[in-house]
Amino acid sequence: MRKRSMWIGVVAVVGTMAFGAVGVAQDRKPVSPDDYIQILQLYARYSHAIDLEWDDGTAYSSNFAEDGILKFADNEIKGRKAIKAWADKGDSPRPVRGKGWRAGHTMSNFQAIEIAPGVANVVAYFHEGERVADDIVVKTPQGWLFRRRSPQCGNDAERAADPQRPPCDSDTSSR
Repeated sequence: MRKRSMWIGVVAVVGTMAFGAVGVAQDRKPVSPDDYIQILQLYARYSHAIDLEWDDGTAYSSNFAEDGILKFADNEIKGRKAIKAWADKGDSPRPVRGKGWRAGHTMSNFQAIEIAPGVANVVAYFHEGERVADDIVVKTPQGWLFRRRSPQCGNDAERAADPQRPPCDSDTSSR
């Protein structure tokens, strides 16, 4: 049973990579299967860190490179230390959701495209707030980490430079 589950997982990952690459320009290529799995692990750690009942920001910020950037709505937080301070929940636990649990940050439909050696652009559906993630991740000695974590939307200045970019709704574009 365990072997069968492993093969189903491998087929799912390879299938996702194959279908994810259909719309990719010929000069851009998906990351390797090993890197893809490690990038999926980054997103899993990130989602779990958001949903922790208690966190001083350490779990959340550990998913970012030292010079990482967290962008949403009109906010841009630069550097792991600043991201940690922002993510610190202090003495209050994460609120319980309607179903009696704290979890709720899920993502799917990952497409990871190599843009330089050890650097990838990841586009994925982020179900919390119903938006699309448009991130830059980097391969480090500690594994893949976020260099830039941001939704595929923009504030007024960003939209002036790129009118096709949808506006960020400040109610749904936070972590």
